[in-house]
Amino acid sequence: MKSIRIIIIICLFLPIVAVRAAIDSGQPGAIAVEVRSNSTFLSPFAWYNKNVSSQSTPQSVEVDGYQGVRDGRTVYVSAANVADSGQTYVNIYALSYTQKTDIESDNDTQDIFGQILQNFKFNTNLQEPSVCSLASDKICSQKQPCAEVDGDCVTGLCSGDATQVCLRDGDCGEQQFCNSLPAKLRRDVVRLADLNTLRANLDLYAAAKGYYPKLQSGSYLPQTTISVWPSWQMTLGTALGANQPVDAINKLGVCSTDQATNAKFDPITCWDDKDKTFADVRLSVSGVSLPAGSLAYLYQVDAAKNFKSYSLCAVMESGLFPTTKGACAGSAAEYTGVITNHAPQFLLGGNVTWNKTIAVITAKAGSYLSFFIQATDPDGDDLSPLVQWQLSGQDLPAGFALRNSGQAEVKELYSAQLLSVGTYNFIVTVKDRLNGATDQLSTSQVLQLVVK
Repeated sequence: MKSIRIIIIICLFLPIVAVRAAIDSGQPGAIAVEVRSNSTFLSPFAWYNKNVSSQSTPQSVEVDGYQGVRDGRTVYVSAANVADSGQTYVNIYALSYTQKTDIESDNDTQDIFGQILQNFKFNTNLQEPSVCSLASDKICSQKQPCAEVDGDCVTGLCSGDATQVCLRDGDCGEQQFCNSLPAKLRRDVVRLADLNTLRANLDLYAAAKGYYPKLQSGSYLPQTTISVWPSWQMTLGTALGANQPVDAINKLGVCSTDQATNAKFDPITCWDDKDKTFADVRLSVSGVSLPAGSLAYLYQVDAAKNFKSYSLCAVMESGLFPTTKGACAGSAAEYTGVITNHAPQFLLGGNVTWNKTIAVITAKAGSYLSFFIQATDPDGDDLSPLVQWQLSGQDLPAGFALRNSGQAEVKELYSAQLLSVGTYNFIVTVKDRLNGATDQLSTSQVLQLVVK
């Protein structure tokens, strides 16, 4: 029998280049496993695009039920690790192998690498009541494995077949999912990555528009969409320019515990098309809440803040991640986004002189004043309403006022009566949002009118 030499190199938290150097060091049949932190819960593709400088043609792969990316001789898998302390981490596991000049040896190495990928196991320390897949009456654990004739040690049942035991979703039939703790953990990792993808898409939209998708129409409820609603893709997805990720299970819980009331709602969307209402089970909570038992994503944008603030959440299943209180019912992961508001800025023309920070305007006695003041807003807020502008001062000339001009962000400072000789000090203030906005900012400019 031919002997094959394989060297396994384990690299914890080393740069990708270190792993590449290790596997290209000339050792026969070297296979390396590198572990890198993925504390920001990026998807495998997002992590790959951010951290791998030399890229070719990446392809999606799956290793032990976790999502990954394969680029040539390296596979990057985003998987969770539950420490003995109970703390859960998400890491990137980079598995690579050498490329040898000897074709036969290289084929052998590729074959062994493929077997490693096929049999690689994560989360072997998760303990919960388990049974053997081919003998469901036999209890098993990591310390008490199944006999070969009894199959694999599994921890759950498939959603569509209570007789089918499973460890991960791939053990179940099409459109079914496994209710084991490892399967829930895998879905939670995907949810956290999906939320990151959605946040990135929302930030790109806000950077271009100055606000988040408004959803004023095209959804069952204004400013709101859920991943099971048509508006998730048709309205939100269209605004963001592409189909958006949805929950791995993507299902709402029972719309109402009252049978008669529940019959009014569509079982998929929990929307009553006749009364135009959603089955919000916690009406005392601001915003929209999901029915208990839901596994879906929820996006809401705050119209009161000029659509510059949003919340996005997912319901987590495993209970192994730190959670925050949010709009999603149950154990939820929630993210919020806020566009930082900036105060308006005045643009005064060349027909003024400056006395330090005071803009000085000169005019002739016996004439009417007509002076134009312009302001802009860095965030693109509308400054055209005259109500957002204010003129104040103790010694204003009679008939002195502000009025609209022919341009949205330009106001005319005028006098309805002939000017008298004198020096007049006053302040012009502009606010960036209508009265009542919670984060309204204003800018004031001191002006001095000298009439000769």
